[in-house]
Amino acid sequence: MNIKDLTPEQRAALRAELEAQDAKERAARDEREAEYKRLSAETVDDLRPRLMAMSAGIAEVKALAVKELSTLIGLKEDLFGVKDGQKSHTFMNAAGYFRITIGSYYRDAWDETVGSGEAKIREAIRTLGKDENSEALVDAVLTLLSKDKAGNLKIKSVWQLQRLAERIQNDDFTEGLRIIREAYRPERTKTFVTAEWKNPQGAWVNVPLGMTEAY
Repeated sequence: MNIKDLTPEQRAALRAELEAQDAKERAARDEREAEYKRLSAETVDDLRPRLMAMSAGIAEVKALAVKELSTLIGLKEDLFGVKDGQKSHTFMNAAGYFRITIGSYYRDAWDETVGSGEAKIREAIRTLGKDENSEALVDAVLTLLSKDKAGNLKIKSVWQLQRLAERIQNDDFTEGLRIIREAYRPERTKTFVTAEWKNPQGAWVNVPLGMTEAY
C-alpha cells in the first residue's frame, strides 16, 4: 500500500488506527508497570518485618555476647592482675570445637601535636644533600607524610618512617618522629563478635552472623 495513493479520509482513518494502536500498547505497558510497582511494594512490605526482627535479634544476641564476654575479660584481668591491652579476646568451649572472639576496630587518629612532629621532619629532610639517592629518600619521606581521606597520617607509614630514621641519622628527624609517635591516639570505631566451629577435618569455619555472609 502506497500512502500517497490514499484519499485524505483514508489517511485520517489510518492515522486514527495507528494512534489507537499506540494508545492500546501504552495502556498495556502502563498496566504492566503498575503491576510491577505493586508487586515490588508488596514484597518489601512482606520482607520488612522479617528483616527488622532478624536485625533486632542479631543486635540482642550481640549485646548479650558483648556483656558476657566483657565480664570474662574483667575476670581474666583480675585473676592475672594485668591489663594486656589486647584488641581482641578469644574464648573456647571445653570440648575445643567452638570459639568466640570479641574485639574492636580502630582508626588512626592523632592529637594536635602531630603537626609539630611533621614540621620537624619536613625541616630535617631539607638539610639532606641533593644527590640522586638523597632525593629519592626525600620523596619517600614526603610520600609517607601524606594523609588519608580523613586527613590523618597512617600508622603503617610511621613505622616505615622509623626505618628511614635509622638511615638518615638526623636529630630533628628523630625528634619529629618521637613527637608523632606520642601523638598517636587511635579511636575505637565499633565492637565486633565472631564465632567459629572446628569441622571434622580440624579446620576452623566461620559462623555466618551477617546478611552478606549467610548465603
